[in-house]
Amino acid sequence: EDKDVFEKYYKQHLAKRLLVGKLSLEEQERSVILKLKTECGYQFTSKLESMFNDIRTSQDMMQSFNAQVLASEKSTGGIDLGVQVLTTGAWPTPSQDILSTPGPAAATSATVAGQCRIPTALQHCCTLFEDFYLKTHSGRKLTWQTAMGNGEIRAVFRGTKDGAVRKHDLCVSTLQMCVLLMFNDQDAYKYEEIAEATGIAEAELKRTLQSLACVKGKNVLTKDPLGRDVGNGDVFTYNEDFRSKLYRVKIGTISANRDGRGDGNEKQVKMKIEEDRKPQIEAAIVRIMKSRRILNHNEIVSEVTQMLSSRFLPSPAMIKQRMESLIEREFLERDETDRRKYKYIA
Repeated sequence: EDKDVFEKYYKQHLAKRLLVGKLSLEEQERSVILKLKTECGYQFTSKLESMFNDIRTSQDMMQSFNAQVLASEKSTGGIDLGVQVLTTGAWPTPSQDILSTPGPAAATSATVAGQCRIPTALQHCCTLFEDFYLKTHSGRKLTWQTAMGNGEIRAVFRGTKDGAVRKHDLCVSTLQMCVLLMFNDQDAYKYEEIAEATGIAEAELKRTLQSLACVKGKNVLTKDPLGRDVGNGDVFTYNEDFRSKLYRVKIGTISANRDGRGDGNEKQVKMKIEEDRKPQIEAAIVRIMKSRRILNHNEIVSEVTQMLSSRFLPSPAMIKQRMESLIEREFLERDETDRRKYKYIA
């Protein structure tokens, strides 16, 4: 019934599959989008198709970037950078955090709150790409998205007990990478020091540190004192005695709401859907009243519900709230003789 709810969740999961390269079945994905277009119309799938186009364009762009770096004899500092430039508004941005991230990285032209500081080790190669992109796309602005990036780090562990040297490739998120890169400079940091150096939001930083220090078999850091809760005064140390049977170790992220659909926060997603519905309901009310001029309350509710039924079914309470908002902004007014009737103000 509520196609906008389905669209929100489908976009989130499709974005993850696109950004981490899990589209081995691309034809099947496109087949689903074609069916959605037939069922729901072009407007429903236009952003989904834009997401595919962004990935395809980004692949060509990275080939040009790598060729230019090679031809100019510039160096990325040993970092294999992969960037995917995303169209603002077409992609979901789950946590609204921003940062540069090594391959694959995601960049959009939106500026949002929660920016995280770019680690020194990544600044040079990120600047190289920005200069390359902005020379060919003047007037645009790049903003690096943390929540949508991931990467691999080669980590060396020198056992304190047996002295054996062990190497692992750690598959991590961008925020995890930013934290781990700090331990190239020293072995231990307090929570406050990590927070100040990275600029990561408190809730996100606590979940990031939990995933690196509190998950058995993935604890590349140790935490003092022991325990799952993270707070001021906690000390995090590089775990030289880390062991794993796997050479490539994937360290997952801890979601804000484990019982929600996907990795996002269920309540936040619902709130975002409600906010997105408000202008749609108001636009429907204005279109109806502009043509009808005068209608009573029940007639407006009925016609708005019918007009929006292809996307979602708005509740009468929400329609009434948007009508009150339009009255406050002088788009509508109540009839002086019958308070149940509303007039459109030209």
